[in-house]
Amino acid sequence: MQCKNKTIVYIIGFTLLLLGLFVIAILVGRYTITLDNFLKIISGNNAAPTVDRNIVINLRIPRTIV
Repeated sequence: MQCKNKTIVYIIGFTLLLLGLFVIAILVGRYTITLDNFLKIISGNNAAPTVDRNIVINLRIPRTIV
């Protein structure tokens, strides 16, 4: 039982680490995207600048997934 709990903790930890690295890979680049604008873009809020939206949707998310 102890080993199973430890495995679950490792899986959750590595999943959170992977998600964090994914977000950092999207935010960092030649043109920096702020976390606030990233969250607006992901939530579908049109308040984020069009340039930021185009960079994230058309360039960084596909590049990061591949």
